[in-house]
Amino acid sequence: MRHVLIILCISLLGGHGTAWAQGEALYDEGKHEWEQQAWPGAYAPLREYRLINFGRRPDVDYMLGTSGCRIDGLQTFGVNMLNAMLYAYPLTPESREVVRSELDLCRGGAAAGDDDRLRLALIDWPPAGVSAVFKVFYWDNDTQPVTSYPMRRVENFERSYFTDRLVRLDDEEAAYRMAKGLSPGGRVWVSGRMILVSENDHERAEFEEIGSTLNRYADFLTSEYGIGNLDHYVTIHLVGDREQLRDRALDLHGLDVSAATLGYAYADDLSLVAFVPETASGTVLHELFHLMVRTEYGNIPQWLDEGIASLYEVSVSNGTRFWGVDNWRGNVLKRLWGEYRPTVEQLVRSDWFLFDDPAQVEAVEAAAGNPNELIYREDESARQAAMMATARYFAMYLQETGKLKRIFEEMKRSDPGAIEDYEVDPRDHAVAVVRASLDDRSLEEIDAAFSEWFLGDGATRVGRPQDATELIEKAEPGTVFKATTAVNVRRGPGTAFDRIGGLATGDLVAVETVKNGWAAIRLENGGRGYVSARYLEQMP
Repeated sequence: MRHVLIILCISLLGGHGTAWAQGEALYDEGKHEWEQQAWPGAYAPLREYRLINFGRRPDVDYMLGTSGCRIDGLQTFGVNMLNAMLYAYPLTPESREVVRSELDLCRGGAAAGDDDRLRLALIDWPPAGVSAVFKVFYWDNDTQPVTSYPMRRVENFERSYFTDRLVRLDDEEAAYRMAKGLSPGGRVWVSGRMILVSENDHERAEFEEIGSTLNRYADFLTSEYGIGNLDHYVTIHLVGDREQLRDRALDLHGLDVSAATLGYAYADDLSLVAFVPETASGTVLHELFHLMVRTEYGNIPQWLDEGIASLYEVSVSNGTRFWGVDNWRGNVLKRLWGEYRPTVEQLVRSDWFLFDDPAQVEAVEAAAGNPNELIYREDESARQAAMMATARYFAMYLQETGKLKRIFEEMKRSDPGAIEDYEVDPRDHAVAVVRASLDDRSLEEIDAAFSEWFLGDGATRVGRPQDATELIEKAEPGTVFKATTAVNVRRGPGTAFDRIGGLATGDLVAVETVKNGWAAIRLENGGRGYVSARYLEQMP
């Protein structure tokens, strides 16, 4: 299971320095002018601010949209911006009503007498990427429901409380100092773009492996998707259990998070907090995408954000590239396929608020103290689980057809909310991008092709080495083993570690050691993988 949060706060993300100060000045100027109802004066700096890192945010888009609605010639821009907010951001129900009201007002022609209806203070939003944190997630079988309640902010801090933790990449000494200040009893390791802070007694070798994986992944996201171009460290807090995670969330960010949470990302101080046993860092990969994508694409729609983030939570890598592979969500989707699986059109058109069902939230909160209550069988929970699983496996399908990067780039580039010349529905726009990227096929044809791929077990073949015998390098006699069945290759000796590949029946591998039931096999890139020894047979 991967249960994740990401929190986007109002302040500009970046760090101390000229760019940060200029961004702050633009935001402060635009907000001041907006509060004074000086619409052209607000529009210009906020439009410029939106182009910098972390500039696409709900409060910025709301001020831009409502300003555009009151400037001659920009009403269409205002309509598009407000309409796109309803599609792309996880707004609270109260804020959605405010945005809808302003959208109706704009379409009818905003009048000066209506300006008192502007209510920026009500524009608030829950964690992005995880509206489903309110609900139930599924493990690999129906007997293990995990309930959760919404993240709650229990202590408010000044913005500087978080931004003071930002350290430039050229100051490793300051990085150590900052991290030790946050965790005097923890262990700190600075690696590339990452500051690793362990509350779980990670050893140096584990730090090195985690740091290597995360830096390679961050480099991959930057090269593949053009995101995460940061000049400050990302701080990763590695905790040993969920109670420790809850304690760190409260101490670091003033948050009360569910005991079911495995990790979350906090944007203001560029940090992640995650449960990472030994070197199993799949949750961090998921969260790191959520954080990095918001550098330039804060209004990424839910299906694309959750689809790509969850795609890489279980992945394989050749060192520079990552491929998402089959995981527990596939079993969820197969069980729920007939009754709850959304079509590709329903997936792409879905708004962030799709899962914000008040009755379901209340049911989950009421059951939080009673893990035996089977609320996971409710229709709403099954629908949510199917939606999230479909998002991941549709992203994997796009990955395998070579279209995922193209769709991401076009969605990010075209940004329907920023269009001034004509009104566009962001849902229609997303559908058009998907269709154009998939050879202008109809949505019905795309859905049929995706269904055939998934139900034909296409996902189970993703990421497997083309020829597992390539793993053998100068194997000595007696060290060659044969797989007696299809079996996973994992990053470490245990099922908690990420899957990095797979063997088919009869594949040969070079085994270095066998310990506690796990065989360390030699990989062609010089690294190691681990296979359950019960599925290997020694060759003469």
